[in-house]
Amino acid sequence: MPQQNTLSSSIRARALAGLLILGLGGRIATALIAVWSDSLANISIRGFLQVMIVGAIVGAVGGWLLHALRNTLQRRTIAGGIFMGLVLFLATTLLALLSGRLMVSASFIAVLTLFFAAGVFIIYGAATAVLLSKMNR
Repeated sequence: MPQQNTLSSSIRARALAGLLILGLGGRIATALIAVWSDSLANISIRGFLQVMIVGAIVGAVGGWLLHALRNTLQRRTIAGGIFMGLVLFLATTLLALLSGRLMVSASFIAVLTLFFAAGVFIIYGAATAVLLSKMNR
């Protein structure tokens, strides 16, 4: 039963962090990029909720992955969290590319957007590693 409890707490903690950091943080980052680049910031309630839900789902997947790789990443350190954030960033980017929802271009804004997205995922990974280490004390 303790293993199941660890799994559920890992998924819950990462889903919450995904909702807040990936969802809310990602939406704020895209709005800032749109304002900075003088683009039209398309901000709607539907888009906001969609990003929040996707953030929670990606976060929950991160919690499941962390639990699945618990023997490989024996200690939940910030480095392990950052690694998990980068793995999720790469997986999400690959899925977006394969589904056609992400257009590849070498424009400055596209590179900047990917840079900010990677940063949000890294922050997510580090924050959840800290959160989980505090929860397990």
